[in-house]
Amino acid sequence: MDIARRRVGGDKYRDQVIALVSRRGYRVSDSTHDQDMKEASDLILNGKGCALRIRSEKAMQRWPDEFTIRATRPDRLRIGKDTSDTEFQKIMAGHARYAVYGFADSNDRIVLMRLLDLNVFRASIMENHERYDRSLMYSDDGVGYFVFNVREFPATLIRHVWDYRH
Repeated sequence: MDIARRRVGGDKYRDQVIALVSRRGYRVSDSTHDQDMKEASDLILNGKGCALRIRSEKAMQRWPDEFTIRATRPDRLRIGKDTSDTEFQKIMAGHARYAVYGFADSNDRIVLMRLLDLNVFRASIMENHERYDRSLMYSDDGVGYFVFNVREFPATLIRHVWDYRH
């Protein structure tokens, strides 16, 4: 799949995310294609890269405190001979300061969203690798993810929570 098309097609929550994060006082802008591809940054918050992932309401009902980060991808999803790093590799290399991770309902409204501090994430993993070591979980399309729970990290991982579940 063409990355530019996938990026445009997958960004239906971008305006909602920008509005919510902006109301918290962050200056938000779009990342460049290069920042998205090489630095795991879909948005820029106060000049720093920010990853963005919004999942379904069904996922929220099952795993409200979990977040996933892509760690492998099957060769058929690579672009040409592209061997670019996965999101996990980019994040662990120091790219992207923040991550917005949330869930949307069946009407495409964000109902739960967290702003995560990836510096806290990286430091936690580097300081206690054994605690955060885990097996890959695979989606139906063969993409491998690491699954983390916000509760296993220091409270400072979460910079802000938007919770509209009623």
